[in-house]
Amino acid sequence: DRLVLANSRTERERYENMAELYSIIQTLEHLEKAYVRDAVAPQKYDSLCRALISKYKTLQPALGDDVLSLSQFTDTYKLQASAANHRLNT
Repeated sequence: DRLVLANSRTERERYENMAELYSIIQTLEHLEKAYVRDAVAPQKYDSLCRALISKYKTLQPALGDDVLSLSQFTDTYKLQASAANHRLNT
């Protein structure tokens, strides 16, 4: 049996966009924690952080009404990402 995750190209793109958002949030959360532990150099942290924020801002319009807010998305999918939430909202 074959599992079908999306019934149309639009639906598949919707899920891909939400997966990308999930990835950005998780990556940024780990980056924030690594920075606090001095596991990443300040210059590297800054460049990676800027790149992730840029990707988030680029992705936002594509998410449309599927993601009304970052906190709504993290609550819906039970993400523990307070550091990423803070960074993306400042």
